[in-house]
Amino acid sequence: MSAEPPHPYRYVLVVVQMCGFRQIDSVGSMSKMRISTLVALCIFLNSCATGQGQDDNADQVAFLEQQIVELESEVAKLTSTSTPPVTCATGGSCKLGDTGPGGGLIFFIDREDDYAGFTYIEISQSDVSSATGDLGIFQFCNWIMFGNLEEGSNEIGRGPINSKQISDGSCKTDPASRALDFEVNSWSDWYLPTVDELLLVYDVLVRNGYGNFEHVGQNAPVEYCTSSSNSDATYLVSNPQDLGPAFVMMDPSFLGSGNAVDRKFSTNCIVRPVRAFG
Repeated sequence: MSAEPPHPYRYVLVVVQMCGFRQIDSVGSMSKMRISTLVALCIFLNSCATGQGQDDNADQVAFLEQQIVELESEVAKLTSTSTPPVTCATGGSCKLGDTGPGGGLIFFIDREDDYAGFTYIEISQSDVSSATGDLGIFQFCNWIMFGNLEEGSNEIGRGPINSKQISDGSCKTDPASRALDFEVNSWSDWYLPTVDELLLVYDVLVRNGYGNFEHVGQNAPVEYCTSSSNSDATYLVSNPQDLGPAFVMMDPSFLGSGNAVDRKFSTNCIVRPVRAFG
């Protein structure tokens, strides 16, 4: 008994399936599969055109049937092992408010390529805790360290340099050191944010209810440490010992939040690290 050729609709189904999955596999694998599909199609069309593939060409029909079986098997594998979509957290592009690779929230995107070395900045979704696990209350120990800061210390992107310049490793409560030591998801490139960065966090995240900056009832300060200098304060001319950081109030439930304030370096504050990447 002669072999019957596969129904034409079966070929069409396989080809459609292959085209539909071309986006989810590697280019190399899909190239091979598409070539196999074309080979099978060519054999089928040739059989139709020449009248072959019936009684006098059973071997060719059997070969074609085997090609289709193998292609269907590969399609089944693709449907069960397709690569998950790439997200901001796994190295893809990011939007404001997305969760970044470090588990923080994206609050800055360099859309115009104005900054060298990074495209995004994320802020941790939790404050740095004290050694006991409680809400960490930190305090800069040495006002002299702020004399190391260069002009423009308040700008976006200056945090990593600022943090290293004001870090005092000998001081257990030093905010800059604690931010630099912060690590989440194996990322250890965190730093103490600048004034402009924290103000942007407030506008982008806090105003929209994101970021976990509420500290009502915790008997804690609402001012966050920054790595920027308060050197613009006029009283520093006569009181250089008061040189220190600028702070930003972040809790939206308190009057004055979202503004930078000048304080003495010995002012208590909360640490919320950020990291730039991409």
